[in-house]
Amino acid sequence: MVSEVDSRCLDVVAASAASPGLALLAGCPSSCHLDSERMSGRLPVVSVLDPARVARVQIAHEEYHATDSGAYDEALLEVSERVEERGSVGKADIGALVLWKRMRADTRWARSLSLMTDAAVRQITGEAVTAVRDARLATPEAAGRGRAALGKLPGFARGDALASALLVAAAPDRMAVYDRRAQAGLEMLGLVLTPAEGRYRRYMALVEDIRADVGLRHGRAWTARDVDLALYWIGG
Repeated sequence: MVSEVDSRCLDVVAASAASPGLALLAGCPSSCHLDSERMSGRLPVVSVLDPARVARVQIAHEEYHATDSGAYDEALLEVSERVEERGSVGKADIGALVLWKRMRADTRWARSLSLMTDAAVRQITGEAVTAVRDARLATPEAAGRGRAALGKLPGFARGDALASALLVAAAPDRMAVYDRRAQAGLEMLGLVLTPAEGRYRRYMALVEDIRADVGLRHGRAWTARDVDLALYWIGG
């Protein structure tokens, strides 16, 4: 059965196909937390998850926060504050994110990155920060452009774990962390994400779909970060 909230949201989505501005004026209930890009065509009318799986995501989110003291994310939050001030991510910030992600730093890429000037690193990361904050772009497209910009840095050509952490620091209310546990969480929910080129963009498309499902079925105003924490818990 489609609830009153669901039907009103779907009406807004349908209206947006003809007039995005009219859809915004029509107003989806605030609990849906649907942004303009989704109302202008990004949001699927058919959910990607059935009600049982949406409930599983909801429960995972609650269980994660029941055990979280907040201390673990302090490094990420501090980096995010510095990115807000500078508009870019420096070498020291990347080092903090490596610690936050519990990654090895005794690698060739880490040495190569260390030999770059901080100004050169910031020039590249600044492009990524600008991309993921660009409100004119749909979230998956912004994510894809930000991820592509980081490919110029040593250690960022392949793999999305550290790159996604940097992008989350740049846009904490918009981007989501990707790692092996998030991947496992998707698979356990029956969602497919291959390692082909453009994975982070496709990951963020799935995250946005899950975020919309939670909003439509449970009226929760989630961010992309809320979704990745639920996936992390499920994939553990």
